[in-house]
Formats: sequence, C-alpha cells, structure tokens
Amino acid sequence: FGAYYALAQIDAMEGNIEGSIEKYKKLLEVNPNHLVSRMLLGMTYEKRGNNQDAIAQYREALRINPRFGPAANNLAWLLADSPEGNLDEALEVAKVAKETLPNESNVADTLGWIYFKKGSHRAALPLIQEAIQLAQSKSGNGSVNPEVLYHLGETYFALGQMEDAKKAL
Repeated sequence: FGAYYALAQIDAMEGNIEGSIEKYKKLLEVNPNHLVSRMLLGMTYEKRGNNQDAIAQYREALRINPRFGPAANNLAWLLADSPEGNLDEALEVAKVAKETLPNESNVADTLGWIYFKKGSHRAALPLIQEAIQLAQSKSGNGSVNPEVLYHLGETYFALGQMEDAKKAL
C-alpha cells in the first residue's frame, strides 16, 4: 500500500498524471475508504481538467468524512464554477469547508464567490475581504491571488461601489 502511495506521489511530482491516477486507483482498490488517496485523486483529475471525475472523488471523500474541509472546498469550487453545477449544493459544502478551515483564504473566497454567484452580494463582500486579509497576513509580503482581487472588484461593482471596484480590479 505504502509503495503505491509513494509511487503515485513521485509520478505526480514528475508530471506523469496518468501514472499517478493509475496508482491512486490501485490504492483505492485495496482500501476504498483511504481519504488521502481520494483527495489526491480528485486533485489529480482536477489538474488534468477532468472536473466531473474530480467532483466524484471529492464527494467520495466527503462520504468517508463529511467534515473534511479540503474536499468540501474543492467540491464547492468546482460545483460553483461548472455550468451544470448546483449552487445550493456548492453553498452547503462551502459552509462545511469554512467551519472546518476558518483561517484559509481560499475557503473564504470560495464561500464568498458562491454567495456572489447566487446574487447575495452583501453576504459575499465580507467573505472576500476576509480572504484578502487572510492571504495578506499569511504571505508575509502582502500579496494576494489576483483572482480574489477580481472577485472583490466584481462584488463592489455589483453593489454599485464603482471606485472600490476600480481599485480592486
């Protein structure tokens, strides 16, 4: 079991995504409830652009542990970003991610962006602002993911705060 896990990690680091997927699948044949392998397989699928398989793996990870924040956040993001995604489901799993990972910038951004996409711009704003504050405090140099700044700008724009929108964008 450990050897497949190590080989999957090596394949992933070397960019051999297909090899990594194959090894994670073998791990899951032996232990279908191995949470870390489910998560890493989902992330590998996501990296490959196979979002439907990634969604399936994140859902399986949450079946194993319904409060596993990383899988909840990734699932929420993919559901919110997908044209056929369910924003209500995305919101529910994003709330789980926020409860379990309250100090993660990307989690606050995911939840805020889902509120934005649902048209709840006033609920989105403090979460996206929090995402920026968390990122700045953790980066050491004040840097923030440009996508989060875009989310802030879009939220300000939706709220009619044009000067703040321009500044963020």
